[in-house]
Amino acid sequence: MFIRKHPIKKKLSLVIEKITGTLVKPFYIAEKQEIQLSASIGVSVFPDDAKDGSLLLGRADYAMYKAKEKKDEGCCNTVFVAYPKSTLP
Repeated sequence: MFIRKHPIKKKLSLVIEKITGTLVKPFYIAEKQEIQLSASIGVSVFPDDAKDGSLLLGRADYAMYKAKEKKDEGCCNTVFVAYPKSTLP
């Protein structure tokens, strides 16, 4: 896991934390059935992570799976991945 110091990613992190924080609160259907959700969110930032839509989407997908892995390991909700220039997800 790599955390990059980037103002946009700091703001994105806050938005992602708000979304996931809201989803983890249980809610009720018909006042009887408790439901609890979770989310794994993958984000890529243009042009830092990719310069074309297809690669940008692929990297967001890759980031989502990395977030799922970290969540399964009991880690944080927000994970930023640094991509080596030669690596394609």
